[in-house]
Amino acid sequence: MDSVSLNDHFAEALQLSSPKPLAVSKCSDILDDFQFSPLSTSHVLKMLKSLKINTATGSDELSARLLKELAPAVAPNLTKIINISFSSGQFPKLWKEAIVSPIWKKKGSKSDPSNYRPISVLPVLARMVEKEAARQLSSFCEVRQIIPPEQLGFRAKSSREFALLHLIDGWMKDID
Repeated sequence: MDSVSLNDHFAEALQLSSPKPLAVSKCSDILDDFQFSPLSTSHVLKMLKSLKINTATGSDELSARLLKELAPAVAPNLTKIINISFSSGQFPKLWKEAIVSPIWKKKGSKSDPSNYRPISVLPVLARMVEKEAARQLSSFCEVRQIIPPEQLGFRAKSSREFALLHLIDGWMKDID
């Protein structure tokens, strides 16, 4: 499969699904208003030290191994960048650039671009910040019980087995 055809196919799919601009409500209960918490240098250092060294390197070519080794030196400045990003709502442009690789879906002709799916590899730092943002948002939702207990997917301490047990328990109660 030639790269130009795949690129055109993926670009066309992206243009077809262009999202509408995000509308942010101006009225909200201040007590329930989500805000990112600033990170401490020690927390960023801990995040850097916990990076998996064999993870793929993104477009910035900074490897997890290098970031982990230089963690004490880069943590203070990285903390400033992350905190500014969280407070301003601006994500560094370089961290948005991904290396996109086409992966064959293992069905259909390998010469048809629609039989490939794009896999994007973001920079290691972008993935690290995304995990922290997800952790904070998840914690916010858990504390305020925003997500109903019946929602089992993408939640901590939840699994397919737990979902099946929940279903079987409900069925057994209905049978009784």
